[in-house]
Order: sequence, then structure tokens, then C-alpha cells
Amino acid sequence: MIPLSDNGGNGDKVQNKEEKPPQVTPPAVPTQSQQPPAPKTPPPAPKTPPPTTTKISKDPDKRNFFKMIVGVSAAFTLIPLIPGGIFLTAQVGGGVEPFRQRLANTSDLKPNSGMNFIYPKTGNPDKDNDPFRQFILLRLSEDLAKAEGTAFKAYSQVCVHLWCLWQYVPANESTPGLLACPCHGSMYDPVTGIAICGPAALQSPPNDTLPELKLEIDNEGEIFGVELVGDLGLGRTTDRKPAFSIDCLG
Repeated sequence: MIPLSDNGGNGDKVQNKEEKPPQVTPPAVPTQSQQPPAPKTPPPAPKTPPPTTTKISKDPDKRNFFKMIVGVSAAFTLIPLIPGGIFLTAQVGGGVEPFRQRLANTSDLKPNSGMNFIYPKTGNPDKDNDPFRQFILLRLSEDLAKAEGTAFKAYSQVCVHLWCLWQYVPANESTPGLLACPCHGSMYDPVTGIAICGPAALQSPPNDTLPELKLEIDNEGEIFGVELVGDLGLGRTTDRKPAFSIDCLG
């Protein structure tokens, strides 16, 4: 008898051990030093500033202030080009240190008359021609002198309205003498220097009164100017009232 094999008689030797699948080695992961450099991030584009716009103030006071500045600048640019404009660019508001200066003798002026002079006088024509050094010495009419107690007065010749030079108009049958500005018609009382007609009379004190030069008269009749009271071109403080009034429209 032929013995039967344990595998069912197929005569092949059967291995009982199972075959293992081949092992696959994964690809090596590159280390950090081996990795390619990451692409650089471009810098952010510079921000474009928003367009600037000029804001117009809605505040009427601010607008008026800027208009005033522009107007004043334009006015001072044009002043030298207009007649009499030089008076507006001269030194204004300047005080004068007390300075004793001989002006005249009482016998040099007749009643109801005036005499121009420079104060303080330097002898330098450029300085002495300054409108704010121009003054007028007055000898009042006999009636006014009697009422005032003195016959002589001296005032800055610069009108406090717009700084033109006034002139003395002698007393006549209708007026007792006036200081009259030819530019805009302001008129001053020669006794007090207070404006009684024209635009200067509409200004508030002390801007309605001419600066006055105080006088001293010695025993020989020499008249000296000694001290300016008030601010040139601006006015003078006084508690007096005009010595008279006139019909400004007549």
C-alpha cells in the first residue's frame, strides 16, 4: 500500500509558514536645514496719504478776522501811492520825552493868528520833516484869550481822524477861530483842541482831541514848549468841554 500524504495526496510539500509582504522604505524627509528657503514676502506698498483739502471755516468771526487782515495788508500796500498817504505810514502814537525848546516871543504873533514850528527840533531835515513833528503855536483872539486866561496854545498839527495836517482859520464874524482839516472837514476848538465838527468829532474820547504841547512864558515874553500831553496821531485825555459850538452844516 502506498501511504497517503497529509496534504491531500498531491505529492507537493506544502509550507505552513505564511509569506510576509515586502517592506517599502518611505522617502526620507529632508531636515529643516535641507529644506529650500521659503519665498520672501514682499514688503507692503507704502500707504498713499489721502488728498488734503482746505477747510473753510464756518465761523463768521474767523472769516471776518481773515478778511480784515487781508484788507489792512492791501491798504498799507496802496497807502504810499495815494495823496497824503505818507501821513499814514509815519510814526504814530509816539510819545515825546519832555524837552524844553524855545518857540517864539509873544511879540512875534498877533492876536488871532498861528505859527508853524517843529518839535522837538533836531536840525536833521529828514527827521524834522516828519509830519508828527509838526505843531502850530496859536495866539487866540482877544475874546477867547480873555475867557481862557491865556492867549497862547500849541497843538500837534496831525488830525486824529486820518492824520492829515490841519490849518488855523482865523476868527471872523461867524466863528471865533477854528483848527480845520482840509481832508475830511474835521474842525477843532482852538481853546481845548477838542473836535466839534466832522468825522473826528464822531470818535470816542480820547481820540477826538488833539495832543497839546504845554508852554512856559518867561518874564521877557520868550515862549518855550516843555512837555507833550497825549499820543501823536491818536489823541489826548481831557475832562474839559469845548469852549464853543458851531453849526457844522452851515
